[in-house]
Amino acid sequence: MKYHKKHIVFRGFLLMMFVLGLMLFFLIRNKKEQSAQCSTEIEGLRSRVLLQSRYSGLIKIPENNKLKTIEGDLHYFTTVFSKLNLVLYINSNQCDSCINDAIDKVENYLKKHPEFKYVIISKDFNLRELKLMQTNRNISTEIYSLTNTELSFFNKMDEVQYPYYFTVNSNLEVSNIFFPIKSSSILEVRYFEQLSRLKY
Repeated sequence: MKYHKKHIVFRGFLLMMFVLGLMLFFLIRNKKEQSAQCSTEIEGLRSRVLLQSRYSGLIKIPENNKLKTIEGDLHYFTTVFSKLNLVLYINSNQCDSCINDAIDKVENYLKKHPEFKYVIISKDFNLRELKLMQTNRNISTEIYSLTNTELSFFNKMDEVQYPYYFTVNSNLEVSNIFFPIKSSSILEVRYFEQLSRLKY
């Protein structure tokens, strides 16, 4: 009888150790996955920060380039940017949720600050897609399409595959580059507030 009880206790102990071992295994695996994801996010953020610092205030868009409206009309950059203006740049290769997040943030800010202005510049969307985007998302601003998709600034910035904001002044100088972060809206609000203090 004693032997039988000891046998049951021993089996119970082994079962408990097995369960604890499984829990430890899944905990370690989960931590590794979180660590890998965190490392990927940090590396992505690092790339974005480097691009922001590298190109802000150092790029000028050539004056002979044009933008196309969703109606198919062509306008020179100099006409669209006769004064300082905020731009949201989107590309068809960027994730839909990233684009939606960037649009939502600036549109939500506009609801409280209707004097705030911006335009959207897009790449590799057809005009029908842009019209649907403007209608379905109730976008309040003009959406333009790049006619010269080989402009070095946009090609270089496409490397990170995220939408981003920047400003263009009447001299077609690019500055104030900012990549929105999906998990937070605080930095975006501060960014928009800082731009609101600039003379549009």
